[in-house]
Amino acid sequence: MWDVGIISYVVERAVEACGAAATDLNNSEPLLRLVELLSCVDLIGRSSYARFSAAYRLQLVVEWLLATGHKGLLLFIDEVDNVVRQIHGKAHPGCFRTLAWYCSAAQLDALRVIFAMTPEMVDRLGIDYRKQYADSLNEQKTVRPDECRVYENWSKEVDELSIRGWDACPDLQPSQRLELFRRIASIHAAAWGTSSAPSHGTLRKLIRSPAFGTTRRWVRASVQLLDLLQQQRFS
Repeated sequence: MWDVGIISYVVERAVEACGAAATDLNNSEPLLRLVELLSCVDLIGRSSYARFSAAYRLQLVVEWLLATGHKGLLLFIDEVDNVVRQIHGKAHPGCFRTLAWYCSAAQLDALRVIFAMTPEMVDRLGIDYRKQYADSLNEQKTVRPDECRVYENWSKEVDELSIRGWDACPDLQPSQRLELFRRIASIHAAAWGTSSAPSHGTLRKLIRSPAFGTTRRWVRASVQLLDLLQQQRFS
């Protein structure tokens, strides 16, 4: 595999560079190259076979963390809904194949994956959809047998999660929305170096609006409102 050779070479150069002067740009080049490779920037837009390179590099990152005294890596995947909304249906099995690999592959035992989705996406993880994806993967010649096995293991884990019930964000009460807004405003003020706040009446209407029924929508609305107020302040 091309990745194995080039990354092994870059790792060796990077380790050598660690003992050299930190201000020497020539010595920092291998480290920068290693970071670039591990970020997988060069894999964007490549064919589906790039998943093997991405998985290998992720495995390397996890092993590196373990070797340097860490317990592992937490991978948070947001907006899983975009698989359905923005990607053609024919590619859905491949997307969930990759998700299954990150969640359940033995090579990534020290990787913990948490993904966020709307309640509607729970149906996509139901037994019927997962069986359709499994059948599709088994028919594809480009899918390796070990990928199918990992997918089946992941599917069993999803069954167990479904029985116990998925973790869900509870609906916020008006007082909780107000407290969350204040916390977000505090972080926002620290980031901008100055604070902006809506009037009490405006905030009162917002926290009681049914348009922001979920925690996710309330957080987005809070940030957008604070950004707008900040822009008006400097306009």
